Amino acid sequence: MLREERKREGFGATPLLHQTVEDTYFGLAILDLCQSLDEISTAKHLSYLSTISWQELLPETLLYYLKALFLLDGAMSNLKELEKYLDEFFGKSYLCKKACHTF
Repeated sequence: MLREERKREGFGATPLLHQTVEDTYFGLAILDLCQSLDEISTAKHLSYLSTISWQELLPETLLYYLKALFLLDGAMSNLKELEKYLDEFFGKSYLCKKACHTF
């Protein structure tokens, strides 16, 4: 698994593929489960996630993005904008707001 961790940041499914939000989340989840997520690794992966514009992500990818940030204790600087986006996408459902506040 560590072989799939990119030297700079993020995780890819194989050595030939670029890092993705989904692969990064699963890599972080494994590191967290093994209690191997240290400060250097956290900073590196937060750096990768900060380069991604969540507004351009598909909803299912956005979920992995948020879960990865949660694992890294990453702060969302524009949480209100995200909540507005999710409200519009899910038709202002109560569950959407509750999910947004969870992260």
